Amino acid sequence: MARTPDPAVRLALIEAAADLLAAGGVDSLSIRRVATAVGTSTMAVYTHFGSKDELVREVVKEAFARRHADLAAVARTDD
Repeated sequence: MARTPDPAVRLALIEAAADLLAAGGVDSLSIRRVATAVGTSTMAVYTHFGSKDELVREVVKEAFARRHADLAAVARTDD
């Protein structure tokens, strides 16, 4: 039986991947390391993203979304 993707697990996988990338670069990122950091199976990564490349794309998208939110929260001034 196929599992239903869990948004909380998806976000945890993105954050774990981002942490691994920040600490050791692309060479430090593996599906197994991400899954271990979250306490789930490697299948969870494939269920949510399909591949390592798609996981990396989602990390980048999430980083840009968070940066945009941070910048949007800054009050506008006259200058």
